Amino acid sequence: MAGILGYWAIFWAFIVLATDTCTCVRHSLLEGCEDLWLDEQDRKLYAACNSLESCKGWSPGGNLYNISARSYTDHIAVIDVDQPGLDGLYGLRQLKISGYQDDLDLHGFDVRKIEGRLWFWLINHRPPIDHVTGEFLDALVVGANSTVEIFDLDKASDTLEHVKTVASKAIFTPNSIAVEEDSLGFVITNDHNTKTGTFCDLEMLTGGGSLAYCRSDTGKCYITADKGFSIPNGIAYDKNGYYYVANSASGLITVHKFVNNELIQVQSINTGYPMDNLWLDADGNLIATVFPDSIALVESSMDLYNIVAPATGLTINDIAK
Repeated sequence: MAGILGYWAIFWAFIVLATDTCTCVRHSLLEGCEDLWLDEQDRKLYAACNSLESCKGWSPGGNLYNISARSYTDHIAVIDVDQPGLDGLYGLRQLKISGYQDDLDLHGFDVRKIEGRLWFWLINHRPPIDHVTGEFLDALVVGANSTVEIFDLDKASDTLEHVKTVASKAIFTPNSIAVEEDSLGFVITNDHNTKTGTFCDLEMLTGGGSLAYCRSDTGKCYITADKGFSIPNGIAYDKNGYYYVANSASGLITVHKFVNNELIQVQSINTGYPMDNLWLDADGNLIATVFPDSIALVESSMDLYNIVAPATGLTINDIAK
């Protein structure tokens, strides 16, 4: 779910999606993992992670704007899902970063293969800065300076090489991202209508959010849908041109398709649970990370280290074709 409420759910999705059996991998590099991506060909699992202490203070998706709480430890972790090793950590390591001078404050991400190489599209919640003085602005007033950062992975050195920054007014509360097959177009979910303000927290009840379409080549973005959402969170894209959007507050997965440059809703799937991220597996099944106990979810968000909210994955195969 937006912000800190999603980090426990992704940890358990880590276990379920990687193998046919359940194996619990615990390590500080796997703390606070908000999103993940499985390379089914090379059998490597990538996750965007951070410390829980940092998430408790700086988490724009959860309306938390304490810049001083940032730990500067956000990273992409990777494990080899078929090679547990003697220590049972599956070759766990952290990807290095090259060519990007700022700090990363990660949220959702997506990956595409381009000419045999992996390219990463990372949502980055940078703190707002006065470009004249270089000082931080009041994020509680102006919100985060969120962008999408594109990286090319050098597998030989486990290094992400920075390619491009995509910044736009249409990317204002980004949560998750889905890149099209051509690796040029991508859609991000804005999980709120505004960056900050009195009504942000109320959108869990009233609804809100939007979808933005962007181009990696031009950096241009525009809002392509902004009606009928209820905290849009995870998003997945299939080869038939359908986008699947997890609406965290309503428990609905809405299905969208482009018609005249707008993403029109063509179907909805009611899971009955608050949701986080979505994943389309190699067989075309849609997997949703959900929370069966809403009360425990709220309690866990207040005490991340001691209370673990139940979470599970739903497999949905009756989807748009």
